[in-house]
Amino acid sequence: MGVRSCRNAHALVHVCACTRTAHTCSSLKIPAYCLLRAPVVTDFIIAALATWRVSFMLTQEDGPWAAFARLRAAAGRSMPGRALDCLFCTSVWVAAPLALLVEQGAVRRLVTWMALSGAASLMHRATDRGLDVMPLPPRELPSTDGA
Repeated sequence: MGVRSCRNAHALVHVCACTRTAHTCSSLKIPAYCLLRAPVVTDFIIAALATWRVSFMLTQEDGPWAAFARLRAAAGRSMPGRALDCLFCTSVWVAAPLALLVEQGAVRRLVTWMALSGAASLMHRATDRGLDVMPLPPRELPSTDGA
């Protein structure tokens, strides 16, 4: 990868996504190592998808060797058990450590924590097909004996 140059004449500041340090320059020559890392937005999207996936696994799937089902059964009706019955509740706690990885600073981490949980909730609403709903019993067909 090469070095990008700024097309603007004024001085600009580039904040490196990988080291989170600022580079000032007259032609905005961004170091090549900064170009190798995806933008912070990509980190958020990946963390949001991971939040949804882990929350979905914990609340909706049995998992390998029924590990998640056993976890939910062991938690029972305790507070963690009730949280494992709700994807929206579980996503709050799954998002917390991911927010620590994605952002720097207490306020940004707090906002990112809620945003990751919200994104997981939106993804769940968009993909939910009612997996928990029991099928309706078959209906009886009207008789055709002419009566």
